[in-house]
Amino acid sequence: MGRPNSVLAHPELTRINSMLDAGLTYDKIIRTVGSLSLSALSRHAISRKTELARLVDDEPGVTNILVRLTEVADHAQKLRRESKFTGTPVHQARAIKAELDALGKLADKLGIDDLVTESVAEEFKAFTMALKIFNRTYPESAADLIAVLKKEDSTRQLALAMERQRQELEND
Repeated sequence: MGRPNSVLAHPELTRINSMLDAGLTYDKIIRTVGSLSLSALSRHAISRKTELARLVDDEPGVTNILVRLTEVADHAQKLRRESKFTGTPVHQARAIKAELDALGKLADKLGIDDLVTESVAEEFKAFTMALKIFNRTYPESAADLIAVLKKEDSTRQLALAMERQRQELEND
């Protein structure tokens, strides 16, 4: 069995979590409470964030890994098809394997498994419900949000669904 998590075992865990929530830098937290490594505090901070918070903060998480794995799979498929014509697919296959190995290790470090995936789905469901309520309760602000969402290809369908919901509400 591995070593116990030094942050979770720290006598000032509650204070550490409060400082993380307040946005203090890792260095400031370590200077304040002492006896923590930067890597342990960083891992702890990432592990206690929800998937949506990770996305907002541009930190690695389930969504990021899944997107990258999909890109690797797409790239691998393209390389497999092109390898018929290039004559040197070995180097490309090795590069793909190296990236997949790295992503696998990253997924293991982040603790991505079926339970994490389930919690992400629950979180997105709650977020979707909050968007629906926001759309009904604050139509003017929702219109601004919809305009922003329409600008990105990846969120355009969400924006259109929110617009449809607003139109249904107006027709009722």
